[in-house]
Amino acid sequence: MKIKVKVDKSKLNQTLGRFALQIAKEVKLRTPVDTGIARNSVNVEKITGGYIIGTNLNYWKYIEEGHEAFDLKPRYKKALYWKGAKNPYKKVRIPKRKGKFIFKGIVEDKKLLLDLFKKSIK
Repeated sequence: MKIKVKVDKSKLNQTLGRFALQIAKEVKLRTPVDTGIARNSVNVEKITGGYIIGTNLNYWKYIEEGHEAFDLKPRYKKALYWKGAKNPYKKVRIPKRKGKFIFKGIVEDKKLLLDLFKKSIK
């Protein structure tokens, strides 16, 4: 038994585009906000055969996956100083941070993906 299904590629492409925008919207909702730069950096890019949902921020990896504790030392000066600091410091300990796993969490949540896809179909 065979079933022939005809697909309107332009409608399929529109649906995939809306699906990609729904996923990007969900990523933005789950992104922690300090200055809003990370949230605003999430974008959807159309490519041949599909879409890419991502960000060009070099520190997004640390939001997604977290990082170990490390010492921050000055690169060009003898000490670190910022407004409100008591003294200049030779180094500052940055604590360990757990990852948020925003993209990974969305991709692994099958029910959410199905709900987002249903919203994309018109």
